[in-house]
Amino acid sequence: MAVAILLAGCGKKGATPVAQATITAWQEGDTARAVSNFVAADWSARPLFASDSTLSLTTDQVRLFSDADSKRKAKELGLQLDLLKKLAAAITQAGTNSAAHGDFAQARKYFMSLGQFGAAMNDPGHVKLVQMVGVTIKRRADDELAKIGQ
Repeated sequence: MAVAILLAGCGKKGATPVAQATITAWQEGDTARAVSNFVAADWSARPLFASDSTLSLTTDQVRLFSDADSKRKAKELGLQLDLLKKLAAAITQAGTNSAAHGDFAQARKYFMSLGQFGAAMNDPGHVKLVQMVGVTIKRRADDELAKIGQ
């Protein structure tokens, strides 16, 4: 997963995040359950991530971070993106294995779920978090530079 997206207050209040069961299974080391949950997930539903996830921050929240908090959140984000990248690789491998064994219907399910996940993560209604963190840090530096000499 190359780009992560923020959720900006989307979804029903109290709704279970779509990715939660998948992420929980993956973190517990249950790859089969994580892959199964991923394929079964409705990636068009919201919210995708838990409200306390770095992936759920709004643009306004990130802009309020101090430099230290921005660096800490960027590190948290990196860990979450790495988790999602490894999970996507496992789904890709499962799809490849299914195709190699002639189970093209199952392979299609794996690859279709990856496509739906990618579309959900790149929905125009969301903020591209990876890009946004960099822009926010750069903007802060530019703002501070602009104050010099005033």
